[in-house]
Amino acid sequence: MTGRLIGRSKIAGAGLLVLSGLAACAGTGKPVPAVLVSPDADDIAEVKRAAEALTGATGVTLSGDVLTASPELVLDRQFPRSIEGNPAGGRIMEKPPRLTLVMKGEQCILVYEDKDKRETLSGVTCEPFEG
Repeated sequence: MTGRLIGRSKIAGAGLLVLSGLAACAGTGKPVPAVLVSPDADDIAEVKRAAEALTGATGVTLSGDVLTASPELVLDRQFPRSIEGNPAGGRIMEKPPRLTLVMKGEQCILVYEDKDKRETLSGVTCEPFEG
């Protein structure tokens, strides 16, 4: 009789393990497009840090309402200048960096799809984009 109870408890334990594994997978689902919730200066600084890290750009300038109306962030190209400070001649043919804010679980992540790079934003609150 004892062996029979042990067998049932093993089956019950295995069932609980499977259920907890399924719950863990549900919490780490596919990333969804997101927007920032009431960003403050620290949030904007964190987005700037991540954008510069992803693209290798320096001196990125962002508005105070960045990523609040759309999950897309397109960075303007910085055109090279001559020694005198005038815009240098020629054309820049490559497309500007396009970043997307996504949410995976509770994490806000800035993604640069063209380069397959991502940066998790620290201390930033976002919510799924309803658009």
